[in-house]
Amino acid sequence: MPTEHIKYDEVLRKGTDKLNSAIDQANKAETDSSNAVTTANSAVQTAQTAETKAESVQVQFNQVVIEGDSSVEAAQARVKEDGTSFTTLKGRLDESDAVLAGIATKIKGIVSPLDYEHIVVGDDWSAAFQEAVNDALRGTYVGDVYYPKKLEIPEGDFKIYTTVVVDGAIANLSLINQLDFYMAGKSAGTRLFQGSDQPLFKFLSVKPVIEHLRFRGTSDVGKAIVLGEADAADGSHSAPKQGIFNGVQFYYWHKCIEVGHMYDFAFYNCGFFSSRGTNPIILDVLTHNHDNTNNLAFYRCHWEQGVGATFIKIKGDKVYPSQLHTNFYFHGCHMEARSFNTTFMDLYRVSNVSIKGIQCTQNNTIGETQGVTTSNFVPMFKLIDVYGFHLEDGTVNRIVPTNPQPSYSTKILEVGGYTRNVTFEQVLFETGATGNANPSKNDIIQNSSTTPLVNADIDEVVKFKRCAVNDMNTVSLDESNTILTSPTYKNRRWQNKYNSDDSIQWGYSLDSNPTNNFTSKMILDNAGNLYPKQYASDFNQSIPNNGSASISVDTSKNPSRRGMYVIMANTPSAQSYAIVYTNGTNLAPVFVGNDMVVADTNQNTSGKFNVYLSSGRITVTNLYGSERTVSIIPFVFR
Repeated sequence: MPTEHIKYDEVLRKGTDKLNSAIDQANKAETDSSNAVTTANSAVQTAQTAETKAESVQVQFNQVVIEGDSSVEAAQARVKEDGTSFTTLKGRLDESDAVLAGIATKIKGIVSPLDYEHIVVGDDWSAAFQEAVNDALRGTYVGDVYYPKKLEIPEGDFKIYTTVVVDGAIANLSLINQLDFYMAGKSAGTRLFQGSDQPLFKFLSVKPVIEHLRFRGTSDVGKAIVLGEADAADGSHSAPKQGIFNGVQFYYWHKCIEVGHMYDFAFYNCGFFSSRGTNPIILDVLTHNHDNTNNLAFYRCHWEQGVGATFIKIKGDKVYPSQLHTNFYFHGCHMEARSFNTTFMDLYRVSNVSIKGIQCTQNNTIGETQGVTTSNFVPMFKLIDVYGFHLEDGTVNRIVPTNPQPSYSTKILEVGGYTRNVTFEQVLFETGATGNANPSKNDIIQNSSTTPLVNADIDEVVKFKRCAVNDMNTVSLDESNTILTSPTYKNRRWQNKYNSDDSIQWGYSLDSNPTNNFTSKMILDNAGNLYPKQYASDFNQSIPNNGSASISVDTSKNPSRRGMYVIMANTPSAQSYAIVYTNGTNLAPVFVGNDMVVADTNQNTSGKFNVYLSSGRITVTNLYGSERTVSIIPFVFR
């Protein structure tokens, strides 16, 4: 127990006893401390002995492994490709695992504009985005191997005032146009806002993958994205290529994407909405000074709303080959104008545009609020100097007021210049002119008034296969290579008909069932005889005794009706025929049977068929004595 303090009033003897007690306790504490140090030293010695034994065991174990049955294979595996040797195979593998883990970490390198938030000025994220882009492009190196980083943009609103340039040259690599660039957001939660009239992003010399971002415009001018440079001396070296836009949305832009030069791009599930400003253009492929843009594919993309807008404008230059833009593909897309004065595609000097499974609607829900009416209609598609345009399995319609039924002349499709090979296959057209009881291809296509077709007829250029106009129950437009020049006959379904006597007829039908309504024009029998029989003539009618009839021949290409004519009457006689020639003024007999009289004027010969000219027309007066069917088959000249 503790020793009591010496009091002031105690005698020396009693104080001495207390001092001696304190000395005894101090001596005991020193002894106990010495014993503790001895015990600790013993513990340390024991631990050191254990460590020595463990190292000895490891060495012995390593030696066992090295001297095992597979020592030759193990010895070989302990040496790296560069000759570095490891004491054990485990050491060799441990180092390899560490290197691979480092590579994986570098490859998965992620950059964020938030890493550079300290250089944001006010609400302007331009500098932060530019640094983040440059960081991603510079990537990382593992040894001499370059690995790009991914630019991830978090949820939030970011305003950009100065164009962010994504240029592969920043990486200082020899093959800069092969450089991958990844930029992704958080879908609807990542919004990039227009801060000025400058484009938000410009892409050069990279293979970009852009995903899950929303670009928002804020004025009536400006662009969201510029791809490549149209005025580059050698555009192919600065052009972005083999890129992907996936789940990217554009809202309220005057121009969403301007293409100076690009190729081999795919757009998946992208949206282009509510364009603004004067004559906005959603996708604008410019004329290039060098090379062309080619191979762009759009899958399930959506264009909607623009007053006076053009959804897709592609303008090439030379007809062939270097500056003619080529190969554009659209699959399962949707285009909705919301204004009658909006054009879906305006193509100039372009080749091979393929569209499948598209919905195209030219309505006016927004346009009408700004005074747009049917008088402001523009063609949905404009094709000038286009070679190869194919639209298949789609719906192309105009939604117009039905009461009263509007009147307008602008058609859905306009063609001009050297446009060739335009086809529509299995397309349902709604022209808006529902009051037309007999719709035809004339209600769909028009020749350009400013750049009319050159050396071609519009019916040669545009073909329809299994298409319907205004009503799915009407006769479909179904042409092969038949050219129909008369507007009256646009809906005729020209085809072959095989008969039970093994003959074949050429003719047309206006009915879905050609057996019930087939007008034959020529027949070929199984012996190889080709003959325009009486029922195959354009002039084939019954003429009563003392009656007359004239043949009506199309004069659009032969105003004088000049040509050869065969006239036949169905009498028991073999002499009821005549072959004549006319120049439109005079009628000259070539071969004439006894039952017919041929002259320039009517001879009124009794018991005969009198053949003559009346106002330039071949005319027959029947004085044979009874009603007879007369056929006149023309062989006219142009």
